[in-house]
Amino acid sequence: MRGFNKKAMVGGILALSLVLAGTGYAYWTDTLNVTTKAATGDLDIAFVDLGLYAQYSNDDMGDWSVYDGIGGGYADKLFFNNNGQDYQTPNHNSVVGRGGDEGSANAQYRERADGYNDVDFSAGYKDGAQIGKQYGDYLAATIGSDKIELSVNNMYPGYGQLFRSDIINLGTVAAKLSALSFSATGTEDPLDADTAGMLGLALRITDEQDKEIYDLSNNASATFTLGGVTFVRLSALTGATVGTLNEMMTASKPEGRMDLYIGVAMDPDAAGVYTTGSTAVNADNEDADTQNRLATISVDFAWDQFNAELGAAK
Repeated sequence: MRGFNKKAMVGGILALSLVLAGTGYAYWTDTLNVTTKAATGDLDIAFVDLGLYAQYSNDDMGDWSVYDGIGGGYADKLFFNNNGQDYQTPNHNSVVGRGGDEGSANAQYRERADGYNDVDFSAGYKDGAQIGKQYGDYLAATIGSDKIELSVNNMYPGYGQLFRSDIINLGTVAAKLSALSFSATGTEDPLDADTAGMLGLALRITDEQDKEIYDLSNNASATFTLGGVTFVRLSALTGATVGTLNEMMTASKPEGRMDLYIGVAMDPDAAGVYTTGSTAVNADNEDADTQNRLATISVDFAWDQFNAELGAAK
């Protein structure tokens, strides 16, 4: 029998100890986590409740809706009130139709104007869609749009008509009306001088408390007045820009909406500045220069979010 080798035994124990040290030593761990979700909102301004001026009794631009020289000279401010029922549905989905269909606003005016003129008109949205949420009295199914289109056909010297719309902020951030810009073009651009001189635009914006925000007539010198309403001649309108408004409209709050009043008219021009005028004047101008003309007037409303001036990166 071989003798016990103490040296080998000590080495074996040491080796085993090293193995155990490598497999039996561990860490306890812990983890903290933060997850952040950032969802963006929107800036969403829209026209709603487009219609004829003075369908509502508190409209305050003038005392008439159509100035046409018939009878006393004009259709009064509640002419299109339709015995207390306006020409839009309770949900404010429809706008004034064009044509002579029975019951339409145009048909009502045709009865008044029968034998006097052949004016027809329309007010409508371009690419209108449901606003998608309740906004004050406006239901989610209410139709609104970024663009409205108005037309008045067969106008004549001394004729004017007014329209109106609400402007609302459906977005999640307050917005400010920063600037307005205007342009007027004709069948051939630019619009001919005589037509541009005789046609005029009236535009007024108020807040929901009827405080005046902007009146175009306060910012132009070439104007004429029809029925107490001041119209800016298109000759003074082309290229005009207003960039100092900074009027804020709160986010998603009906009390923050704005009211828009807009109208077009043709200068009576009895003095014969652009036409032959009255028979007592008989100026040398050619009446044909302002007949059968088409003018397209565009007004752009520019909006910034309320904190735009603080938005520059540092």
